[in-house]
Amino acid sequence: MVHFPVALFIISILFDLLALWRKDTGLASAAYLNLTIAAITSPIAVVTGFVAWQFAYGGISGESFKGNLQLHLIAGIITTLLIGVLWGMRSASKKKDAGLPTPAYLILALITMALLSFTGHVGGFLSGVN
Repeated sequence: MVHFPVALFIISILFDLLALWRKDTGLASAAYLNLTIAAITSPIAVVTGFVAWQFAYGGISGESFKGNLQLHLIAGIITTLLIGVLWGMRSASKKKDAGLPTPAYLILALITMALLSFTGHVGGFLSGVN
């Protein structure tokens, strides 16, 4: 579940950059659709991650919620909230104009992308991938 909103968000940024480069509102609409689905599914990813922690650590070994686990959840929640803010910004701008992303939106999207990368990096440590 976690990879689905991550991929949708990344693709939405790529579509937005292409839309600006080509001045193509069709690509901007594709970016908005990807962002919308990412905004809907991101909270589900946070909840399923918390439930997975409960099954893997909380209920079985009684491990406390601290360290990288806590950092990962907090970063995931903040990322989810930022994706929601970005969706709100795009929804408001689509009502005003053709829907191409604004510079403020792109700056916040890139900040969110950096936080998303950090969240995934910490998650890799938790899963033993890193």
